[in-house]
Amino acid sequence: MEMRTWRDAWARADSACRALQGALVEIGLSEDDVRGVRAHVHRQGVPLVHLGVLRADHVEAVAEALRMVHEGGVNDAAATEGATHDPRR
Repeated sequence: MEMRTWRDAWARADSACRALQGALVEIGLSEDDVRGVRAHVHRQGVPLVHLGVLRADHVEAVAEALRMVHEGGVNDAAATEGATHDPRR
């Protein structure tokens, strides 16, 4: 793979990784909880995000947040303020 292809794929994977890490922190996970979420580039140049191993209660919090969005229960960030699930409880 060409270096430019790798750089472009890495930039996209890194951006997606940071976006997911930020979203996970917003729903109550700590920075330490999401450090296993990492950018990766497949040997064919495909940008990927490795999710690593997450605690079951954290995955349940993610699933709950996704269900809320899918069901239309969350329209914007202001609607979720103070209503997030804290998986550390």
